[in-house]
Amino acid sequence: MRRLSLILALLLVPVATAPAASVSVTRAAGYLTAHQSSNGCLGDRTGTGWGAIALRAAGRKSAAHAAAACLARSSGSLRTATDRELGIMAAVAGGISPRHVGGRDLVRILERSRKRGYYRGSSTNGAIFGVLALKAARRPVPRAVVRQILKDQASGGGFDYFPEGQQADMTAAGIQALRAAGYACSSKPVRRALRALERFRSGDGYVLGIGQQPNAQSTAWAVQARAACKRPVGRSLGWLRARQSADGSVRYGPAEVGRIWVTGQVLPALARRWWPIR
Repeated sequence: MRRLSLILALLLVPVATAPAASVSVTRAAGYLTAHQSSNGCLGDRTGTGWGAIALRAAGRKSAAHAAAACLARSSGSLRTATDRELGIMAAVAGGISPRHVGGRDLVRILERSRKRGYYRGSSTNGAIFGVLALKAARRPVPRAVVRQILKDQASGGGFDYFPEGQQADMTAAGIQALRAAGYACSSKPVRRALRALERFRSGDGYVLGIGQQPNAQSTAWAVQARAACKRPVGRSLGWLRARQSADGSVRYGPAEVGRIWVTGQVLPALARRWWPIR
């Protein structure tokens, strides 16, 4: 009788299941590693850079290192400010010094390219990702760059690639940059940007521009921005997971876009991580 009672008790113990978020992260990371070439690359330079950051967000340090090493081998092709900023973020994510990326000191090159609040050859987006790259590299963020970002904030609270415009991706990136620069979520610039970001919500997803259809990358960046301020993201994460295919890749949404690139940009959001990611 005691044995029968023990068996019944064991049957009634709930079976532990992995949270949906961890399952989606594991599947997305598995997709990226399955498509990683023997030299660590993930398609083109952009896919490899974002892939390194994504794999680090998923805890795949060795795969992230391999991707960062692949990008480092082509560091000579990182000629624009945003290329170098992605290179810095990817190197840090992969455990490579951003001062020794294929023999180049990307941090020094970026810092020396600054002209007042912008980095040479870039505008608002370069300033925003400049903050994130320097924070990733544990370097001081120039106040002139932060002032420029604030100056470029549109009257509606959002950000774009250029001053005074507004779109979801750069608004989300701007929120993360302001947080990295030390602005609290309760500060006026961040609150205004968070309100502006919600204007791009469509159902549980986010659109790049008003009137468009929601897409995975805009939704992912919005999740990162909201998570950075401890705002609820569960429904949008559900929207992203619903667009994850059986192989772990994530579909863009309104059109088919390169799955490696899309999955690499979505994975950090699935892991509830925001930039910079070390």
